Amino acid sequence: PNLDQLSRDGWRFENFYVPVTGTAKTIWATFTGIPDVAPTESASRNPLTSHQRTVLNEFPDYRNFYFIGGNAGWANLDGLVQQTIDDLELHEEGDWQSPDVDVWGISDLNLFRESNRILADLPDDQPFFAFIQTAGNHRPFTIPENNGDFQPRTDLSDEELAKFGFRSAAQFNAVRLLDYNVGEYMKWARESDYFDNTIFVFFGDHSNRITTLPHMPAMDQLGLESNHVPHIIYAPRYLKPRVIEESVGLVDVLPTVAGMLGLNYRNTTLGRDFQIPAPEALNMGLINKMVPNDELEATIEEYCRWICANAPLTITAVKQIIEQIVKPGSLDQNLCEQLVENCFNSEDYIEGRRAFMEKRKPVFKGH
Repeated sequence: PNLDQLSRDGWRFENFYVPVTGTAKTIWATFTGIPDVAPTESASRNPLTSHQRTVLNEFPDYRNFYFIGGNAGWANLDGLVQQTIDDLELHEEGDWQSPDVDVWGISDLNLFRESNRILADLPDDQPFFAFIQTAGNHRPFTIPENNGDFQPRTDLSDEELAKFGFRSAAQFNAVRLLDYNVGEYMKWARESDYFDNTIFVFFGDHSNRITTLPHMPAMDQLGLESNHVPHIIYAPRYLKPRVIEESVGLVDVLPTVAGMLGLNYRNTTLGRDFQIPAPEALNMGLINKMVPNDELEATIEEYCRWICANAPLTITAVKQIIEQIVKPGSLDQNLCEQLVENCFNSEDYIEGRRAFMEKRKPVFKGH
């Protein structure tokens, strides 16, 4: 009921998607604005790619906070956020007064409670960005003792739970617990001095990945059941209730928030401020091309064919070098240098230069 109420009173995004499922991959995309397409482990785990650009560093004079109940060293998240976000204040396991309740650290309720105290103690004129990473609705679905007046439900059969995509009562109650904790946090936030001048942004890192969703057959058929997640923006002083039907992605979150704040910022992400209409974005140079929906698939195919028509050796080298960069472990620098050398020593390279000079289309042969 709490998240439902926030969605009714704020902006509810009906078609919000994360590019790849997995918590570490979502954290990466949130701050970098680039989807994590690492084939196996998350890109955050690669120490060579920890230092990234982020729109957040364009927020002037803001204090930046990252609150997590457990150990931020998991998936090298601490390395990513501390090297990417300027002057970040990280609060993690060992920094809290509350005890751990499971492998994910302190309970979400206590995480909200202690985070709220830190934010409420800031000077009234101090702008801040705070990221609170919850974990209570993640397996093992722990229901902590002394979690306010929350009570688990035990009155539903396995058949009733499965009808709505839940594998167990524990999973169902964990989702209920998350909703309860968000509700409690918003009560505390409303009593604080920062509430009226704050934009609250909620989104899921991935949806249900352990059961099918019989009530959402289209999502199952398209394989999007894990990518389609809730997204709410709530700021009652500034935003009137609204339902956004257009497709919006995770990489759009920070550009959109920056746009709401009226900031001039460099956008180095693959996202956009969704409030900017596509024609305006085209005129501003934020996007390169705009096509009607019924032409999108053909345009994508045409673009892919254009890429494939380039020098085969170069395309192969680029793919292999990217694979080297994103894979966990050490980068094979010798291999990357050899791939580049092979391209420059190829007949295709000579053909490309000759075609450029003769102002004609090159004919590449892959050697």
